[in-house]
Amino acid sequence: MGKIKVGSEEVELDEKLLIVTMENINEFLSGYASWYRYYQNKHSDASLIARKYTDKHAALLQAKFKQYKIDGGYSDKMAEACAKSDEEVIKAQENMRFTEYVKDEIWGYLKSMDYAHANALQLCYNMRKEMDKIGGSYVRHSDDIDYNKIEAMYKKDKE
Repeated sequence: MGKIKVGSEEVELDEKLLIVTMENINEFLSGYASWYRYYQNKHSDASLIARKYTDKHAALLQAKFKQYKIDGGYSDKMAEACAKSDEEVIKAQENMRFTEYVKDEIWGYLKSMDYAHANALQLCYNMRKEMDKIGGSYVRHSDDIDYNKIEAMYKKDKE
């Protein structure tokens, strides 16, 4: 994904944080909450910036409409068409759309973090199930070993 700019700050959407394996599961789970909070904070920042650009676009569009309607003497439809095609309004609309894109990218990254977290929990569950199976079926605990039988088998092999 790379880096994305939120206001004047560059935020790295690091795909390596989303990779969950048996080797890094403890690191992932121990750092998950702080990383999630960080990216959630950046999403909030991006949302605020997007709202500001949306408000600027709406205010500029209204000002241009008023300018074309009153100063230009155009009809409502013509004033609206002129306002929407004004270069300043188009530039403000591009800025607004870009900030919405940044906000959506961070939201998508947060959703990916949710999926990675769910995968990590599933991996933990599977590991516990495997350990239970190994511990219950294949590995005997020292309390379960009958040393008399082992000694008898050892004596039998010597004969």
